[in-house]
Amino acid sequence: MKATQRLKHTTNVIARGYHRSIIPRHGTPYAKQSLHQTQFNKESIYLKKDEELVKTTNIINANQQSSTKTATWSKNSTREFLYKKIFIHLLPKGYPDAVHQNYMSYVKWQSLVYVASSMGGVLSMQALLYAVGLGSGAIPLAATLNWVIKDGLGQLGGVIFASKVSTNFDADPKKWRFRGEFALIASTLIEILTPLFPKLFIPLASLANIGKNVSWLSASATRASINLSFTRKDNLADLTAKSGSQAIAGSLVGTGLGILASACIGPEFSSVVTSFAVIASAQLYALYKAVGFVELNVLNKQRAEIVSKHFLKTGVVMTPSDVSKKESFVAPYQSSIIINPPLERFTSSISELEEIRSKYAGRGYMINKNNLMFISGASTSDVLCGLLCSLNNSEKDYSEQEFIEKLMLSGWKVDHDFVEERQNRVEFLT
Repeated sequence: MKATQRLKHTTNVIARGYHRSIIPRHGTPYAKQSLHQTQFNKESIYLKKDEELVKTTNIINANQQSSTKTATWSKNSTREFLYKKIFIHLLPKGYPDAVHQNYMSYVKWQSLVYVASSMGGVLSMQALLYAVGLGSGAIPLAATLNWVIKDGLGQLGGVIFASKVSTNFDADPKKWRFRGEFALIASTLIEILTPLFPKLFIPLASLANIGKNVSWLSASATRASINLSFTRKDNLADLTAKSGSQAIAGSLVGTGLGILASACIGPEFSSVVTSFAVIASAQLYALYKAVGFVELNVLNKQRAEIVSKHFLKTGVVMTPSDVSKKESFVAPYQSSIIINPPLERFTSSISELEEIRSKYAGRGYMINKNNLMFISGASTSDVLCGLLCSLNNSEKDYSEQEFIEKLMLSGWKVDHDFVEERQNRVEFLT
């Protein structure tokens, strides 16, 4: 009988944990194979017999498949366990459908900011305690008095800062969030340096505390705008609450790591400064990455200019996502357009002002060279169209109504804006 015919009588084998030969009903074994702790599935293989290929029982080792499934199950089950037991308390209800797609990327980097910030805080606190004299047995009352004075002066400085900045937090939250973190790092560095100048403890510690209050106010004031950009189901309150929980969790981890790092570093000043430099660099980098995922849909001067220039060039309005990749929040933004300048700078004479007013009659703005002046009562559409017109150096034809409609279709809010840094509009009485 031919081998191919004898194959019909071959027994399909599933072997578990013992030796088994693959033997046809009549004749000698084609092959003998040792099977140890192995489970098999059916699959075609070929064995060489008498210089010819013979198709035999369909067998394949399933160990590899089984181990892959086990590894996948283990990974998924671990992730599910962490989510149900830990992450669910740190993420908004309905995640991920209830938030923007960039939310998790932002949270990961922002959490690193919290950790690094707390680690630096542990190092600076150790330096402050040493500088105030507790390390050398100073009188507790004097140390306490110094501590209270520096806290009071720091809080006063924070109040003054908040009154000066005001609505700029809403206009550019990304910039002020980054500046606030930079102020925190600078303040922490000052605290670390205080042991070098123990007699200047109050002025140095007060200056550092002012910087920390500035940082805290910047973070608090910009948090609402940043959190709002991630909401998708009117869940700002929930998202804000979870943001606070994330900050607490990150701070706890950072404090623990800071204590461990402090014990390893020791009191050597150069080691402390070097370690802080590494921590501060990681802190700024993490914040830079985190803020980069924030997409704001309200136009300020920088975002409006980016959108307007692209529209004049291509006729297309960029989306908030596209603009977020181009806007700068680290270096100050430099614009060639001066908005609402003093009247004497806008025009040199009353007659020239009347000519400009006549030219832009019926509009909520006037333009003279690179000076853009808004008239009292101008709407948000007037503001956006005025900036667009002032950037139109080539005098390209366009429709203001089309521009506003495309802004809305691209996801921009046109019911309010933050284009004007100074509310210094002109009002005509006649």
